[in-house]
Amino acid sequence: MTQKELAKEAGMPQSAIARIESGRRGLSWNTLSSIATALGKEIRLM
Repeated sequence: MTQKELAKEAGMPQSAIARIESGRRGLSWNTLSSIATALGKEIRLM
């Protein structure tokens, strides 16, 4: 999956995905949740 495809599925700009990948941006719970959902994954806190 490309950054552009992930961004579209997660409802955010591609530039945000690029900043997250490069470590220039932290993740909020909402952002992490959106990305996980776009990837078909579930987040569980243990």
